[in-house]
Amino acid sequence: MEKQFIKAKNYKEDGVSYAPSVCFRKKFALKKSGRYTLSVCALGFGYVTVNGEKVAEDLFLAPVSDYRKTLWVNEFDVTKLLKDGENEIFVEVGNGFFNEGIETVWGHYKAAWRGEPTLCLSLANDGKDVVKTGEDWEAALSTKTVFNELRSGEYFDARGGELHFENAVQNQTPPTGEFRLCDCEPILEAERILPTDISKSKDGWIFDFGKNISGYAELCACEEAGRELTLKYAEEIDETGELQINGLNVFQKAPFQTDKVICNGEKLVWKPKFTYHGFRFVEVIGLQNPPTEEMLTAIFIKQALERRGEFTCSDETLNKIYAAGIAATESNLFYSLTDCPTREKLGWTNDAQASLEQFLFNFGGEKLLKKWIVDICDTVNADGDLAGVAPSPDWGYGHGPVCNGIIFTLPYLLYK
Repeated sequence: MEKQFIKAKNYKEDGVSYAPSVCFRKKFALKKSGRYTLSVCALGFGYVTVNGEKVAEDLFLAPVSDYRKTLWVNEFDVTKLLKDGENEIFVEVGNGFFNEGIETVWGHYKAAWRGEPTLCLSLANDGKDVVKTGEDWEAALSTKTVFNELRSGEYFDARGGELHFENAVQNQTPPTGEFRLCDCEPILEAERILPTDISKSKDGWIFDFGKNISGYAELCACEEAGRELTLKYAEEIDETGELQINGLNVFQKAPFQTDKVICNGEKLVWKPKFTYHGFRFVEVIGLQNPPTEEMLTAIFIKQALERRGEFTCSDETLNKIYAAGIAATESNLFYSLTDCPTREKLGWTNDAQASLEQFLFNFGGEKLLKKWIVDICDTVNADGDLAGVAPSPDWGYGHGPVCNGIIFTLPYLLYK
C-alpha cells in the first residue's frame, strides 16, 4: 500500500466539547472480476463500509502504536461486497490516541505524532490497486458524532443533518511510521448484558449490570428533540448508592467515562464507536420518565482470543480468585495487555510481566504478544531505555527492570 494519507479540508476541534469524527467516501465504477482486498490504516480509529455493508465486525482499527515508527494495517477480503457498476467505500475516522486533545499526565495531547483524523486505504484486484486514497475522495466532519476521545467518551447528536462533503486534501504531514500488517485477533463485541437492578440516584437512574466489564452501553430511548442524556460509567457505588468515581476526574479538563446523547424526538438506538469504558454501573441523567430494563444494555468488548486453559478445585475461594483473574485479563486486552479499561488504558509492561504466565496458560495469545513486542521495541529511546508503557508518547521512562524486564520475559515465555 502506497503511503498516501488524506484528511478533511477544514477540521475543527476544541478538545473539551467538540472533536468530531471525520467521514470519507469514494464512489467508483467497477467491472468485477477476481479477488478484491482492502487494506486500511485509519488514524486514530476507523470503521469501513463497502456499499453500505461493514467489511468486518472488528472494533478500534487501526491498533494504537507509536505512529512515528509503526503504522498497523488491516486487510479484508471484500470481494462479496462489491458489484458490477457503481460502488462506494465509506470510512468514519475518530481520534483515538492519535489525536488526543484532552490534557492528561501521560502526555498524549502533546505527542510528537499528534494530528487530526487521517486515512490511507487501497483496494486491490488480484494484487493491483484499483482504488487508493487521494484528493479524488470526499471528506466531511460528522454532524452526529460531535465529540470523541478514547479516554473521555463520545457525544452524539441525533438531530445532526446531512454530511457536507467536499474534496479531501492530501495530508502534508503524514505519520512517518512503517506500514506493518496487523495479524492478531480483532477486538469484538463478545457479550450483551441486561441490568440486574435499576435504582434512583440523586441526578438520575443507576443501572447495575452485575459484574465489571470493559465496553460500553447501548442506549434505546425515545425522548423529545433536544433533550440531552448523559451516561456516566463507574466500577463501584458508594454506601449511599451513588457512583464512586475513584479519582477518574484527575489530570484533565473533559470528564472521564462519560457519553452524551442529544435526542431527536424519535426512537433512538445508539452505542459509541470510538471509546470504551470499564464499568459495572451506568448512571443515566436527563430522562423524562423512569427507565425500563430494555433501555440500556451493557456490551462486553474484548480481544477474540482462543480460551485454552481452565482451572477448578474444591476450594470455592480459589475458584473465585481464578475467575476474577480471567475477567480482569479479558477486560484489559486492547492490542496489548493494559493496566485498566477506565483511566489510563495503557500497556504497562510491569503489569504484563506479572501476568504473562497465566495469560499464556489461559489464552492463545501468541499473535497478540508478537504484535505487542513490536510496540515495546518501538519505545527504545536514544539512551537504550524502554518505556514502562507500550506504545508510548515519549512518556514513562526510568522504571528499571520491573518494566524493562519484559524484553526478556515476553520472548522467553513465547518460546516456552
